[in-house]
Amino acid sequence: MYRLLRSIVMSRLNQFVSQQIRAMYRLQGAWLNAAHFLYSAQAHLQEEIKMKKKKIAAFFLATALTLSSCGSNNSINKEEKDTTNSTTNSLTQTSSSTETEITTVAPETTEATSVTLVDPNRKTVLRNVCWGDTIDVVKSVETDELIYEEGDSLLYSTSIADCKSQLIYDFDKSHGLYSVTYLLDTNIGNGLLAITKYNNVRDAVTAKYGSPKKDTKKTISSLSDYCDNDGQALELGYIAYVAHWDIENTSIDLLLATVDYKLNFGLMFKDTTFTPPTNTSGL
Repeated sequence: MYRLLRSIVMSRLNQFVSQQIRAMYRLQGAWLNAAHFLYSAQAHLQEEIKMKKKKIAAFFLATALTLSSCGSNNSINKEEKDTTNSTTNSLTQTSSSTETEITTVAPETTEATSVTLVDPNRKTVLRNVCWGDTIDVVKSVETDELIYEEGDSLLYSTSIADCKSQLIYDFDKSHGLYSVTYLLDTNIGNGLLAITKYNNVRDAVTAKYGSPKKDTKKTISSLSDYCDNDGQALELGYIAYVAHWDIENTSIDLLLATVDYKLNFGLMFKDTTFTPPTNTSGL
């Protein structure tokens, strides 16, 4: 009888642990790819800073000159045609635009002028971007500092709800922009402060997109009951915080959790109309 009871208890315990592990994997899934990109970007930047400082400086200078060349070309046209330099004014308006509207006005251009045209009346998702935007369009409307670009991803430095963050735009070659991820600063100090930051970000998203469809403090382990507070339970990986929104063509996921003794704090926007292409390389 004892062995039977012990077998039943162990079976249920193993089942419980397996369920908690699967739950954690589901929580991690949304931001793992974005985190991998950030880690590789940071490693790449550290190596480049050590080995190729001059080349990096030259790259950013060339980028700045390229972006400013639109204004200089129109200045030449102004001297030739005696018209107003509407390109410079529109770029100035873009840098001061809000997240919900784009004030860029496309000027009349000649064949010699190259300008990324953006419809000022289009319906944006966030940060003046739309799903399906190209890399060039996102770079033309994004006003924060671009710190890394590789393949189909852009990495910016920004902040949200007074929390420092890395901002990642992901693109598909045929679809365009399909994902925007904030990887928020985890050098916060303690779990309680992290929870406060999480609540601030959640409230900021709620203020713009409405109440979340799901807003949960997820119990990963019953050992959380023995912790002094939720901050300690979060640091030990016994609880996690998850919020989810569904809006038109967009899913939004906010996550705060500890994995492998490291705090993970992320906010991801995804285009729900995007279907990743099937990988047939192994066939």
